[in-house]
Amino acid sequence: MDQTSKNTLNFCIEFIKNNFTERSQISMCLVWLKQAIELLEKETDLSSGMFIVNELGAIEAYLIGKDTSSTSADVISKIQMIETLLKDL
Repeated sequence: MDQTSKNTLNFCIEFIKNNFTERSQISMCLVWLKQAIELLEKETDLSSGMFIVNELGAIEAYLIGKDTSSTSADVISKIQMIETLLKDL
């Protein structure tokens, strides 16, 4: 993954982390989620890539109301795990 992609991916995750609890920012969080997923799906050599994509999918389900059993604490936990994995890229 090149540095530009890494920077974009980190921005996406940071934006989601800082804004997912704001109702007015949900649509932008979904846009950045989609961007992050697309970046990760292009990087077929990342061993943790598909795991991160699955975690992002779970966050998306929470944001759109499809997952009603998760809480904001669950989302924060997923984001922290993703951030840890991204440091190793």
